[in-house]
Amino acid sequence: MKKFSLKKITAAVSAAAMIATMGTSAFASEITVTNDTITISDTDGDGIFDITVNYTSTVNNEIGVTMLTYGMSDDSDIAASTGYATTGMKIVGVDQSAGAVAKDGTGSFNFKVSAIKNSNGGYYLKRGVDAIIAVSGDGVPTGSTPTYNTIKLPALPATSATFGSTDSVSVDYYSYEDVKTKIAPALAAAHKTAAVTAANVKNDETLESYAATYTFDGNETVEEGTGENAGKYYVTIPAGATLAGDDASCITVGEGLKDEVPVTLNRVAWVGDSLALANGLTGITITKAKVTDAGNINDAVKAALADKLVITKEGVDPVSVTNASAENVINVSTTDAYNSDATADQTLTYKVTANGAKATDATGDIATYTSPEGTSLSITVTVKNLADGEFIIDSVKALKNDVEVTIPDQNFGAELQSVLNTALADAHIWVYGTNVNTEKEEWSLATGEWTISGYDVNVETEQTVTAKKAIVAPENNKGKNDNNKELSFTFKVLAKPTGPDMTEWKKGDINKDGLITIADWGILANHVKGGTQIDATDERAIRSADVNNDGVVTIADWGVLANHVKGGTQITQIDHDDWK
Repeated sequence: MKKFSLKKITAAVSAAAMIATMGTSAFASEITVTNDTITISDTDGDGIFDITVNYTSTVNNEIGVTMLTYGMSDDSDIAASTGYATTGMKIVGVDQSAGAVAKDGTGSFNFKVSAIKNSNGGYYLKRGVDAIIAVSGDGVPTGSTPTYNTIKLPALPATSATFGSTDSVSVDYYSYEDVKTKIAPALAAAHKTAAVTAANVKNDETLESYAATYTFDGNETVEEGTGENAGKYYVTIPAGATLAGDDASCITVGEGLKDEVPVTLNRVAWVGDSLALANGLTGITITKAKVTDAGNINDAVKAALADKLVITKEGVDPVSVTNASAENVINVSTTDAYNSDATADQTLTYKVTANGAKATDATGDIATYTSPEGTSLSITVTVKNLADGEFIIDSVKALKNDVEVTIPDQNFGAELQSVLNTALADAHIWVYGTNVNTEKEEWSLATGEWTISGYDVNVETEQTVTAKKAIVAPENNKGKNDNNKELSFTFKVLAKPTGPDMTEWKKGDINKDGLITIADWGILANHVKGGTQIDATDERAIRSADVNNDGVVTIADWGVLANHVKGGTQITQIDHDDWK
C-alpha cells in the first residue's frame, strides 16, 4: 500500500483554528461548490482516491480560501447540514489556497482518501458513506454559513451472489402454471437470503473485500437452465437492490447478478370448475350393436364416455378424465325411454355427474373434480341403427386428383366415356366416414359409374370437362351413403393435332419406294458430302434420312445406312410416335 498524507496548510490558518471555525458562522455560501465541480477517481484501482474540489468565490479573500472534509467516526452517513462537532467526527481532508483569492476568482483543492482501513497513515473513508466538504474564506460576511457538499466514495460492483446449495425452497404449483413465476414469491415467503460479495483485486492481491446480505422480496427474475442444466433454476437479483449488513454501502448490485437456487417442486392438483365433453362436443354417438353388447343403454353410455370427458377451469386448457372407468366415478341417468326394437336412429338426453374424477399423468394427479350437489353435465346420446363397424360416408376422395385425357381426333363423341374410364382406371375412389364406436376414420374403395358433362364433340379447342361418380357402396359394404355423397372433379380434354399418315414411312427409305437400298444410300451420301441436298420441305424424306433418330441428318446416319445395304447391322424400325 502506498503512503499518502494530507496537504499541509499555511500558518495563516492552522488546522485547529479551521476546525474551530466549523462551529462558528465564519464560513459562507459566497464560496460556490457544486456536485458537478467535484471529481472522485481511483485511476490505479488500488482503493486510494484522488479528490478534486473546484470552487468559485464571489468575494475578495485576502488570506485565501479554506476546505475541510470530514465524516463520522463510526462510518455512518452524515447530512450536508450537519455542523462540525469535536466528538464523533473525523477529518478526511483539509487544505487552503496558496494565497489571496479575488472576487470571481476560481481555484481547486486536491487531496487523497483511502477506501481501505489501516492504509499506512492515510485517511480513510468507507465506500458508499456520505461525508461533508465545507469551503469558505476570510472575505465572507459575518454570519454567513459555510458552503456544504456531500461526497462519497463509489461502492464496488458485486461479484457474486450465493444462495446456498442445501437450503432448498419448496414450491407448490399447478400443472398450468409456469414454475418460474412461483419461485421468487416462494423465496420471499420463506424469508430466504443470499450472500452478496464484492472484492477489489489488483495483481492477484485482494485489496478490499466486502460481504452483505440480500433478502428476497419476490421481484427477482427467474430462468430455467438449458442443455445439461435443464431442470435447474437461476435467480437474478434486481440491479440497484438494497443490501443489509455492515458493508452494505460498499457494494452495489448491477445487472446480471445471479446464481442457482435449489428448488423442490411439488405439483399439486387443481380443482376443476366443471365437467365437459372433449373438443367442445355436446353429445356422443353409439351404435345399436354397442347397446346390445353392453346389456343396457346406461352401461353403453358410460363405456362410451370413458375417454371423452374433460375437467375444465376458466383460463386453463381442459384435461382428460383418466379414471372415468373406475366404479362410481362417473354416473349417468336419463328420463328418456330407449326402444331396443326401433330401426330408426334415436336421440336421448343424459345427465352426467362425477364423484372424484381425476386427470392423471405419470407424475401424479393433474386435476380433480366432483360435481356439486344438484349440478350435472347435460349431453345428447344418439343411438345409430348401425351394425358394429359400419360407418356413414361423409366424404369422398380420388387418389388421383389431376387427370389429363388426350383425344386423338375431333370425331370422338360417343367414345369419350370409354377413354375416360380407361384414364380413371387407377384413380381409386375412396369413401371416408367416422366409426361411431372407435371415433376413428374408416375408409374403403367405392363402386359406381362415371358420368360426363360439359364435353362438346364439335369444339376443336381444349375443353374442361366435369366427371362425376355417384357412390353406390364401398367394396367392404361397411359404409352407408345416407348423405348421397358423390365425387366430382374437372379435367382437361386435349385435341391432338392430326399429323401426316406415317403408315408407310421407314427409317432409311429416303426415296419413298418402300425399300431400303443402295439408291437411298446414294441420296444420303450426296446430302452429307455437300452435293445434291434432300428437299427440306419433304418431311418424309428428311425424317427417313435421320436413320439414328437423333433429330439431325449427318454422316453418322450415312454410316448406319451403309452397314444396312451392305448386309451388316440392320436398321431397327421404331414406332412412328417416337420419330424425331
